[in-house]
Amino acid sequence: MVELSQRKELKEIASWWLNNRKGNDWKNFEVDNILKARGLYDANQVKLTASDFPAEPAGTKALSSVETIAKLKGDPKLGAAAIAVCYTCHRIGDQGIEYGPNLTTYGRQQSTETIIQALAQPSAMISHGYEGSRLVTKDGLVITGIVLTQGDPTMIKGVGGAIQTIPADRIKSVEKLEKSLMYTPAMLGLTDKSVADLTAYLKSL
Repeated sequence: MVELSQRKELKEIASWWLNNRKGNDWKNFEVDNILKARGLYDANQVKLTASDFPAEPAGTKALSSVETIAKLKGDPKLGAAAIAVCYTCHRIGDQGIEYGPNLTTYGRQQSTETIIQALAQPSAMISHGYEGSRLVTKDGLVITGIVLTQGDPTMIKGVGGAIQTIPADRIKSVEKLEKSLMYTPAMLGLTDKSVADLTAYLKSL
């Protein structure tokens, strides 16, 4: 498992198993010492990066209702161009990052109204397993993301898919967010029309 944790495509799941088993089933293997010797994880040498959720731009106007946007004729070609803003957090085909839900077949599985609501009102319905948390370290650093493991250490996955591994003795608090980790339409520069275009594109995949 230590070897697998060094492979990019398996790092997340392998690290999850190591951190969830090292204190019980794999205790006799002294996993922490192995990781430290390999230069993979040393609690005393961890460097953390702040990743707080940005504030909503001042004076933003909410988009129209889901029903109103659903009446617009979306252009899949314009949606294909606009979808680039989603790649920072979502996987679509062979592009993007595995952070939020994979959107490759999302459009085929959901109704037009459901897709529009997900884009226009991201906090209205949060997918299971993608609930956000806000972690604060004892020195005041704020990290928001998806908690993969909570204990010693705590692993949290942030925007862009970056995973930070945080020793328990550096954590002040970990609290669930009451909103989605997905940026609001205003933060993404979305309008009623661009939401309709994105919806049309996702339905066309």
